[in-house]
Amino acid sequence: MSIPENTNLQEEQTIDEPNPWLSMWIRPRETIRHIVSTNPEHHIYFIAVLSGIYQALDNATDRSLGDTLPLVSILIFALVIGGFVGIIRLAIEGWLLGMVGNWFGGKSNSKEMRAAVAWSSLPSIILLIGFVPIILIFGRDWFTSTLPGIGLPAILMIGAFSLIIGIIGFVWRAFMLISSLVELHAFSAWRAIATIVVGYAIPTIPLLLLLFASEFLRG
Repeated sequence: MSIPENTNLQEEQTIDEPNPWLSMWIRPRETIRHIVSTNPEHHIYFIAVLSGIYQALDNATDRSLGDTLPLVSILIFALVIGGFVGIIRLAIEGWLLGMVGNWFGGKSNSKEMRAAVAWSSLPSIILLIGFVPIILIFGRDWFTSTLPGIGLPAILMIGAFSLIIGIIGFVWRAFMLISSLVELHAFSAWRAIATIVVGYAIPTIPLLLLLFASEFLRG
């Protein structure tokens, strides 16, 4: 009689295992704990590449690269350079959040932080999918500064809609990342926020010093 009971228990455990692609959106703490307990590198590089591609396309839009580059060049740039930068960012951000989190009394490490950074980037994948119909409809024009053939009211509506979607994606990503740090570092949400702020501020310090030095030398 004990064999069926064990079988039922195993079935219940299997059913209760979260699907990270879905559960990360609403149960990030439980999901990230399951991920790092089973395989901390589960799909993280795949997600990092997709996130990097989205960031590259978003930057191409902001910089109006379509004014000077053909669509093919923009897409190749996003796929190759964006994907590569996504992996580099994953490594750097994971290391920084692990190190800074330990400064604030956290218990996690860079390996677990890479999982947190990657899986909290799921909103970027949704936004990347949104680029598919945009590119099919507008093509190179989407990456230009004028969007030729489209009136000003339509441009304003598209811009407002894009801004709202971007804000929602940013807030949701922040929610996922903060929740993941709280779970893995085993500290408060305020320490998680401080870890993120300090961690992402560190890389800007050398850049600011270089800018200050260049301005000083010019003066």
